[in-house]
Amino acid sequence: MEEDLFMSNTIIYHLFGAKEYDYQRLIIEDSTIRFGIKRKQGYIKCPKCDSRDIVTRGSRNRSLRALPTGHYRKIFLDVKVHLIHCKTCNARMQEDIPILPFPKAHHTKVFEYIAYDLLEKSTVLDVAEYCKLDWDTVKEIDKRRLKRKQSNFLYKHLHYLALDEVYLGIKKKYKTIILNLETGKIIKVDNGRGKDAVAPFFKKLKSYGKNLQAIAMDMSGAYYSATKEYLPDIDIIFDHFHIVKLMNEKIDFLRREYQNKLNEKNKKVIKGKRYLLLMNPEKMSEKQQAELSQVLELNTPLTTAYILKEELRILWNCQTEETGKEYLKSWIVRAQNTDIKQMKQIAKTLTKHQQGVTNYFKHKIRSGELTGHRLSTGPLEGVNNKIKTMLRKTYGLRDEEYLKLKLLNL
Repeated sequence: MEEDLFMSNTIIYHLFGAKEYDYQRLIIEDSTIRFGIKRKQGYIKCPKCDSRDIVTRGSRNRSLRALPTGHYRKIFLDVKVHLIHCKTCNARMQEDIPILPFPKAHHTKVFEYIAYDLLEKSTVLDVAEYCKLDWDTVKEIDKRRLKRKQSNFLYKHLHYLALDEVYLGIKKKYKTIILNLETGKIIKVDNGRGKDAVAPFFKKLKSYGKNLQAIAMDMSGAYYSATKEYLPDIDIIFDHFHIVKLMNEKIDFLRREYQNKLNEKNKKVIKGKRYLLLMNPEKMSEKQQAELSQVLELNTPLTTAYILKEELRILWNCQTEETGKEYLKSWIVRAQNTDIKQMKQIAKTLTKHQQGVTNYFKHKIRSGELTGHRLSTGPLEGVNNKIKTMLRKTYGLRDEEYLKLKLLNL
């Protein structure tokens, strides 16, 4: 009998982490197993003062979900919880339950940690279905997992940042994402976009971010003005991805505007060629290159704009800040000398932000996976794709805190 009890105690210890408990009974009902356990007498102590000079005054049962085993997905520990009277501090309360991850939990500590492992590789829905739990319960477990994983960054260790906005739908709207370019990790997620979204973070950076060198961003006036107000000595780098995107938007607008002025014959040449005008030539097939040549042979303002677009892309191949500045100045002159309104507009924009554009040539990331790369918001574009994938897998997240934790742990 003692050997059977020893074996049963060993099983509940190794399977469920119930080290200080005695096995009492086993009940099997359909696909559910229930183990009855109670605290060993010598381990009961006062939760308030840790004294073992206590008297038990009855008990109550508490049912806890335990680790799924074999084909049994619902396993419970029916724990006998003693009510105690401490002779040392005169406290009257129930004993603590050391196998819980936190006092009000309805599952064991081992169960929680196994769920952490499952959630590393699976969605909340998958884990909920596997463990036979409701989605909200598993979500709360995942929130605790993400909080444990989250590491606090030190402002003084930040050197290069990228910031951008991401649109998460009608309800969640915009979030401002700030990325540490050395680690590739999101370090801050704020509601909204623009100055109000980044001001609190920038205020702290002003005091503690003594080693910050540069921030990559788009040409949003709000982000720019906030940086200039709170971090006036930090280099701002206007990302080439957004500049090329702006150029493409101007070309597309020009294409629509000019197409309406052409005769029917020339309209057929341009119609449906939008993607060719915006596509990088090195990615085109021979057929696409031939179709593009037909468009460019028209020798229209659209042709001039396309050539300027490709010449602008060459800017980021410059090796030094000096050559970059000279090339940008000459490009601006060529754009201004055209009679194309859209090219004059972008020339005016780049004239205003010349320093931010050419700051690109001053900085290279010194450590991490991107060591040696120049600064851009490119890594954030990859993060944006991860965000979209994450939202599809989770079918959207209504819990704002959970959403931010998921973003910070991408």
